This record gives sequence, structure tokens and C-alpha cells, in this order.
Amino acid sequence: MRRAMAAFVTLILLAGLCWHAVKGPVASSSPSRQRGANGPEAAATRVVEGLMAKAREGDLSGYLDRFNGPFRERLDHEVAAKGREAFAEELRKAAQTRKSHAIFAPEPDGDDVMRITVESVYPDHNERQTYRLERTGSDWSVTDVETVRAVTPAAKYGTPADYFAPEGPPVESGPTTLSERP
Repeated sequence: MRRAMAAFVTLILLAGLCWHAVKGPVASSSPSRQRGANGPEAAATRVVEGLMAKAREGDLSGYLDRFNGPFRERLDHEVAAKGREAFAEELRKAAQTRKSHAIFAPEPDGDDVMRITVESVYPDHNERQTYRLERTGSDWSVTDVETVRAVTPAAKYGTPADYFAPEGPPVESGPTTLSERP
């Protein structure tokens, strides 16, 4: 009888653990947790994610609405020179060519200013851009974009990784005391 009771209790505990693992932790209503989901860092990150989505869709108006200041004026001049359809098509092609991207955590750069770095992986190179966002009221907008570097990786995107065995034994340390030295 004791074995059956122990097995039953163990089964209940395991079921509870599985339920907890599937359901996930209970959401906290603490201010710090709320600040993370709704704070300035999250809002600025959503602007960059939205910018990339608008580029992928070829939504030129939505894309341009995310910019402000002299950088927006520069984009408006470029759009006028190329034409709206051609510029939108370039945005779409660039987004389709991108194989992957990583959006790094926003870094505060003064009051109401954030910098967010995005690294994009293309078939023939990787590109790192840093977006400068400023808050006006409750809205964030991109005021500058710096292309820090375009790097050509040693292996092209999609190339299977190779494993090379070490050439020899690991480096061994020499004598540790004066008496052990030759």
C-alpha cells in the first residue's frame, strides 16, 4: 500500500512539474518586469523591428514615417531622385536578400536617445548598422543610421561547417617551480 501511495504522490508531483514547464512561469506584475516590456528600450526596439518589416513589405510611406530630422530629408531626396516605386523595390529586394539579422539590446545615449545595433547576414557579406533613435513625446523615430562595417566572412552563407582536428597535443605548461627547471 505504501508503495502505491508513494508512486501516486510521485506521479502527481511529476505531472505538476510538467504542467508548470509547459505553462511557463506566472507573469509578474512587478514594476521592473512591466518596464522591460513597455519601457523605452522595448519601444525603441519595436520601431527598428517595424522599420525592417516595412522594408520587407515595400511599404515606402510606412518606412519613411519611422525617420525624422536631417536623415529623413536625405531619404526624401533619394526617393525623389530614384522614384517611389524604384526605391520601394530596392527596399523589398534588400530585405529579401537578407538571410538573417540580429537586433542587439538598445543602449541609452543621453536623455530620450537610444542607439540600437542591427547585424544583417547577406549571402556574400555581413553588415552592421547602428540606428540612433530619439523620443519626441511618446513616439520614437530614427534620426541617423551608421553603417559601421560590411564584413565578408571566410565561408559563404550556407556553406557546411568543417571540422579540423587539432594538429597535435595541447600546449603543455612548463615547470612550475624553480627546482623543476633544468
